Amino acid sequence: MPGKTGLIVALDTGSTGNPLNRTTGLVEGWSVEKTVRMGASAAKMLLYYHPEGPEAKERETLVQKVAQDCARAI
Repeated sequence: MPGKTGLIVALDTGSTGNPLNRTTGLVEGWSVEKTVRMGASAAKMLLYYHPEGPEAKERETLVQKVAQDCARAI
């Protein structure tokens, strides 16, 4: 890819589950490290979140893990 072109790679599987309580998962077998090795400039993750939702803590933990993986990769 040209040096001025960025590549964003999705880490998420998209939305799944009940439309009133959508969840986000990570692509199985994929990682931030693999995203970096393929030359990506950024990673993308779609997350359905409400701070008072029943799975808020689980989703916050997922975001923290991905953020830590990204920080280690740079």
